[in-house]
Amino acid sequence: MPLIFKNNIDLDTIVGVWKITETETELWKGLILSETDKNAIFYLPLVKRRLEKIVCRKALASLLKQNEIRIEYGKNGEPFMNGFYISFSHSGEMVAVAASASKPIGIDIEKIRDKIVALQSKFVAENELSSKELINKETITRVWTAKEAVYKLFSENTPDFKKQIIVQANKADVLLQGTIHSVKLFHWQIKEYICTISLR
Repeated sequence: MPLIFKNNIDLDTIVGVWKITETETELWKGLILSETDKNAIFYLPLVKRRLEKIVCRKALASLLKQNEIRIEYGKNGEPFMNGFYISFSHSGEMVAVAASASKPIGIDIEKIRDKIVALQSKFVAENELSSKELINKETITRVWTAKEAVYKLFSENTPDFKKQIIVQANKADVLLQGTIHSVKLFHWQIKEYICTISLR
């Protein structure tokens, strides 16, 4: 299945979500990767992990309208491409990809599950959500995806989800070494999933 969701945040930034329905053989068709990247995927023991990796690259190729995807990794394991900041996420059968030609970006996608309500105390700060929102699994999932997406922007500093990343509706404040960094957030609900991107 091709991309089921696509959105241009601005002229330089695009996000897409792909639902995995294809076989590995189908996904490899027309996709050109470096030998290093291709071999790293090929030797992963779990089929699910291989499919996620291939679809990340297939979705990125579709978004950028090019078949050749040359991914490299920074010192903290963050992926990048020549000319683009990129970010990947996957949950269940969904893979989310974001690319920006001008600004660092982070993305996360998560399936909405009941158990998130019980887990929120581990990552939701006091007064971050209203009492009404504290029982809304969609809202809590949105906060989680926002913090994951923001973490990817600041992974070199390993910010604490609960103490250092404070999420508001369309932005998050990140407290690092006494300085507050504000980032933009964009959220979408796609079927039973929440997808969030963060931009510096």
